[in-house]
Amino acid sequence: MKRFQYIVLATFLAMIAMTNTSKAQINADFEPPVVITNQIYTEICGPSTVIPASSFYRILAGNTIVADRNDGYFPLELSTIPGGFKFDFGGFRVNRIWISINGFVSFDNVQPGSISANQRNPRGLFVKSATFPNYVAAPFWGDHYYRQVPDRISLTNKYTKSSISYAIVNETDFNCQPVQNPRRMLIIQWKDLNVQDTSNTQSVANFQIRLIEKRDDLRDNFQGDIEFWYGQVNGNDSSTVLNGNYVGASVGLKGTLGFNNDFADYYNGLSFNTPNTSGTDTNKTFAWKPTGGDARIMRFVARPRQFSSNEWGNGDPDLSTASGQRHFGFEQNRYVTLSDVHAILKSETTRIRLDSVYRRNAFYADVNHNGRYYFTKAGLVVTKNFMTFKNINFDRFGVGEGPLPVGITNPFTEIFYEANAYDAALILGYLQNIVPTLPWLIDSTVISGKASSVANASSIEFVNSEAVTSNTYKVPVYLNGNSKTFSTTFDVENANVVSVEPVDISVVTRFDNNRVAIVGSGSFDFDKPVAYMTVQSSNALGVAKNVNFNENEVPTVTMELASQLQTAFGVSNTPNPFTLSTNISVSIENAGNYSVGVYDQLGNKLITLRQGWMTPGLYNVEWNGTNQSGASLSNGIYFVRVDGDNKTASRSVILNK
Repeated sequence: MKRFQYIVLATFLAMIAMTNTSKAQINADFEPPVVITNQIYTEICGPSTVIPASSFYRILAGNTIVADRNDGYFPLELSTIPGGFKFDFGGFRVNRIWISINGFVSFDNVQPGSISANQRNPRGLFVKSATFPNYVAAPFWGDHYYRQVPDRISLTNKYTKSSISYAIVNETDFNCQPVQNPRRMLIIQWKDLNVQDTSNTQSVANFQIRLIEKRDDLRDNFQGDIEFWYGQVNGNDSSTVLNGNYVGASVGLKGTLGFNNDFADYYNGLSFNTPNTSGTDTNKTFAWKPTGGDARIMRFVARPRQFSSNEWGNGDPDLSTASGQRHFGFEQNRYVTLSDVHAILKSETTRIRLDSVYRRNAFYADVNHNGRYYFTKAGLVVTKNFMTFKNINFDRFGVGEGPLPVGITNPFTEIFYEANAYDAALILGYLQNIVPTLPWLIDSTVISGKASSVANASSIEFVNSEAVTSNTYKVPVYLNGNSKTFSTTFDVENANVVSVEPVDISVVTRFDNNRVAIVGSGSFDFDKPVAYMTVQSSNALGVAKNVNFNENEVPTVTMELASQLQTAFGVSNTPNPFTLSTNISVSIENAGNYSVGVYDQLGNKLITLRQGWMTPGLYNVEWNGTNQSGASLSNGIYFVRVDGDNKTASRSVILNK
């Protein structure tokens, strides 16, 4: 990663949307909210532990603890639960859950601090502030009250007695009967809670949060789904009021990112119909139920982190070593594959950056250990700061790496990671036995192998393009010097990219919407192309802008497009390698009888694709990786050969299903 800083004049929220690299913590740990239908609310089936109202407290100045049925918390120690219950949130193991009377829980392992009356403000879901808790799951955050029997307004207008309870259960149906393949879960239940209007005896609600256990002992990963369930309201027969108040509560999840008194890192559960806005919406409830109807629950599906070990930059951005995945338990020489190269290149060409939080995709993709960064803010100026330490002990600040950056208190939640095409090139180098191990902390690989008068490559060039049809051009991509491992990304303008073909297996390419990424690891000379790019254009010149070469921004590169159609004898194909089929283009210079066939590496002809009289011009034929009998061929290198007019032209083709 190139070490640089850039400054964005925006709030932290706008900064997150712009960079894409800093996926908010909640975005990284959970899918956006969804509503599941045909789920009937049931109270806890079987034994449960009721938390007495007197056990809820808050802390006053001087660390004085007072019981509080309005804004109090109860600390539920998970280690005290019979049978135990493991749950991860925000990338760490939850030891204690702070249950709030005000309709939410906090998973913060430290005490929320001086618990003020401001905790009843549902705005706390959306704001990063010392006043509000972090690591929150809120089924109905508002101003609530834990009512007891004596509570009344008059002899005929009484409050319903509330209860807040919890239990570890195996999943049941609405009749409390066991279901097939039950999930183990912790249910926290607010029953007959006086919500939103403490002067309204009819303002009663029932709701639950369900934490679904996801056991992954081998990878020490216990991040499970979170569900909000909603029951009946207005259930007070001793009230003289007709309807309760269920307007103005917040619903969702909250992490810990953000700057003080700025927007927080959150999902608004009420945005389940527009999940793309759930990280920016601040709307609150306007009716019961928050899910929009009966027999509906709200679910946040967990995106479990890969807890393999502290293997920063191990070359596994596709997370194939995660529990249950295809390379679980494999050594590095088995789990690092071309899929990891393509995962990074896809993020480059689509501009959808890899997940940036600790132990996610970019954490493993940053194989040269210079993609760590953090944010600072001064006024409205947000700065992205890259870190220079490459020590493998990434989490041991103060031991070989120096202290934490100013303003950073938790390296696991406030420091992020990103990777680029050069990381993909190094992974390819590992697959080619050029880079011996990953991570690779040396600043470069061997550039050119032996002494040479040719300078090391610092950019790309487009030389000797060919017109293959009207307004379609084949453009060779060269390096402007020699190299052993290289990466480049660029945006093509004044032309539309049709294909980008590597010269051989030492190069990998990808393109999306005219953004191109090419990486290579091998031995590359300035006078030989590394790839062929096919473009369509009615312009005489194409342009490559935003060119990055080996993590350095370099000037714009122009491509001169051929002015006349070339009909020189030859053969090419795209894509190459291919999975399902490849289009083979044959250029005929002189009229005659020709044969186009596919051969194996021993020279055996496997299939004839075209045979007969051909006049000068370009011919296209498709091959789907089968032989003459229609049987699928195995993965490997094959050769397309054109014979005729006393000439032969061939092209290696890679089948990779």
